[in-house]
Amino acid sequence: MRTTISLTLAAAAVVVVLAGCTAPGGSADPDADPPVDGETGETSCLVGDWYLDLTDYTAQSSEYLLGIGIPLEDLDISGQQKLTFTADGYLNIATDLTTSAVVMGQSIATTTQSAGGADWFWDATNDADGDLTLENWAWTVEPGGETDPAAPPAAPFFDPESGDTIAVACSATSLSLQGSGAPLVGNFTR
Repeated sequence: MRTTISLTLAAAAVVVVLAGCTAPGGSADPDADPPVDGETGETSCLVGDWYLDLTDYTAQSSEYLLGIGIPLEDLDISGQQKLTFTADGYLNIATDLTTSAVVMGQSIATTTQSAGGADWFWDATNDADGDLTLENWAWTVEPGGETDPAAPPAAPFFDPESGDTIAVACSATSLSLQGSGAPLVGNFTR
């Protein structure tokens, strides 16, 4: 009985971490205000398509799960998470990730699919780093996948629905996002 409970909790934790931040999305409101720049900030590094660095995300997820006591033996995350920042201030997020793990000798597999979008606002404190806020989040594909209903809440790098400030580090070829208190950092490349 104790092994079954431990295995169930371990499987739930693996599924949860792998949700990431979720969401392709709707279209931007043509009447929406453009992103707000800080006095010295640039938004141009954000605009365009970004893809989650799955190698890094897998490594962070493994470290996190092991750190909270999950007896993870193997972890593989495949698929794609794509962020599209438009110049007129809209963000689309599309997630289609498959996770395979081995915990206590048991294979676990799950798929996470979701899509959504929001208006984005930028307050940069220097040329590349700053804070991002999302408003008016709307799901176009609700988060779903093969998950255990008893699973604990997700541990993404930010919650798109919360309205919380997201820390940003951005260059021409790399983007890092982390929400307040999030255990993982979303690292993206073009």
